[in-house]
Amino acid sequence: MPQISATAFVPASAAELRQIVREGIGLPTLAPHVLEVEPQSDGTARWSVLLNGSRVGWTQREATTSGQRLVFTQTQGDFDSLAVTWTFAPDCAGTWVGLNIAFHLGIDGLAPLLDPIWAQSLRAHADLLLSALASAKEPNDHD
Repeated sequence: MPQISATAFVPASAAELRQIVREGIGLPTLAPHVLEVEPQSDGTARWSVLLNGSRVGWTQREATTSGQRLVFTQTQGDFDSLAVTWTFAPDCAGTWVGLNIAFHLGIDGLAPLLDPIWAQSLRAHADLLLSALASAKEPNDHD
């Protein structure tokens, strides 16, 4: 299954960042390519994002949680399978946040053509999410 990874330093506590990621609802205001994160009554969350200019959606459930890790898996959506892992490593001035996305499109015959394109799009998605978290948590120079 193809996967991408991205990391960024965010000047905020691991607990605060875990809460933002776990809830997800504030992410559309931080990252414009995230169109919607809608919590569902069954504990899942429905995501809608722009990838390569196309609207892509999935519903995810929190699969496992440990002190420094959140794992979400797709329960339904545009991917055949999707697993998203966030890691949070506290540092003296903030937190190193890692984002790993593993995906399978379910179009095996076209995988050699499509997987690199989707990997590039998901890498851009991950980078934008991490940048949005970092910029939202930067100290304000005007205070």
